[in-house]
Amino acid sequence: MTVQRHLPSTRWSTAMGTGKSSILRRAVAEAIEAGERPITWLPNVSDVGLRTERVQFPDMDVATRLGAEVFSGKLIRNLSSGERQRVRLALALSTQGGLVAFDEPCRHLDPEHVEALSRLLLDRAGSGTRVLVSDLRRQLSPEIFEEDIGENGDDGPVRPVSSPEGRDSLGVDIPIPFSRAYQGKPRGTMRLELEKGSLIGLRGRNGSGKTSLLEALARALRQAGKSVGYSRQEPEHQVFACTPKAELNALSHRYLSKNIDDFANRLDIESWLDTPTVRLPLGVLSLLGTWIALEMGRDCVLLDEPSQGLDLRRARILAEELAAFAGQGARIVVASHDPELIRVATRTWSVREGILEVDGER
Repeated sequence: MTVQRHLPSTRWSTAMGTGKSSILRRAVAEAIEAGERPITWLPNVSDVGLRTERVQFPDMDVATRLGAEVFSGKLIRNLSSGERQRVRLALALSTQGGLVAFDEPCRHLDPEHVEALSRLLLDRAGSGTRVLVSDLRRQLSPEIFEEDIGENGDDGPVRPVSSPEGRDSLGVDIPIPFSRAYQGKPRGTMRLELEKGSLIGLRGRNGSGKTSLLEALARALRQAGKSVGYSRQEPEHQVFACTPKAELNALSHRYLSKNIDDFANRLDIESWLDTPTVRLPLGVLSLLGTWIALEMGRDCVLLDEPSQGLDLRRARILAEELAAFAGQGARIVVASHDPELIRVATRTWSVREGILEVDGER
């Protein structure tokens, strides 16, 4: 795809790996060369744009509109990924006018805050700001954009996959409270049962404690001597080898090698195996993290927002593949805002303000 000079407000939602990030970078470079000011550029790297150790907002009105004003004065390292994303956006949008270029700004946001961001960007576009956005899942309002490049990729419903009969339950005790921000001694424990063949969807707003719960589960399972595969919500920070192939070859344990081929083929990962890690799209990094977690998680697989950077078609394929692994006996817990993943869950858990509510089977 090529970049035209003086693009109107535009959204790109073409498939994963089609060069959306490169288009945005070139558009920003051309705006700089043309002397356009001010320019607000926010790449999809999760911590770029966080300027200080503690949160300081130059425009509290923008922070309030994004529901981020409550973080003023807090340590950035204590915020969840969704909370940090709202801080990044509030800082970036503190300057008005000129050009706004955002690469996947809805990353980590729950629907409430996606809607708030849409309203804010719509106001900016209406006042003359050019808005250029990569929005793979088309979450932002189409009213913001003069041009909308891409398709919604709606390929129909996810295929249902049945779970195996005679489930074996794996019990694990997690501390209460389980929040990583809690500094005192646990007040007690909570017993969770992870049944063989279960795909548990973990829901909750930004900052509710979903990641803290996954981390508590991973610690408890490993302390019990169980094999856990864990893909974190910032996959760009957990792939260290120079290429995906090198990363996979370095795995110390591989339990699902026979069953992983369909996963890699259906999601088109194999074509990226020799690409330098620094050039991988976010979606490929997310899929690579999931692949590694499935390979490593003999007893349990924990996935934190595994559909980041995926177009709708691939998100639905991912949902089908995870359901298939559960149907073969895997235990999988997925923290996600993505309805494609939640709808294939065999049961759901909800986290509200650090409190876990275990819902019934679906």
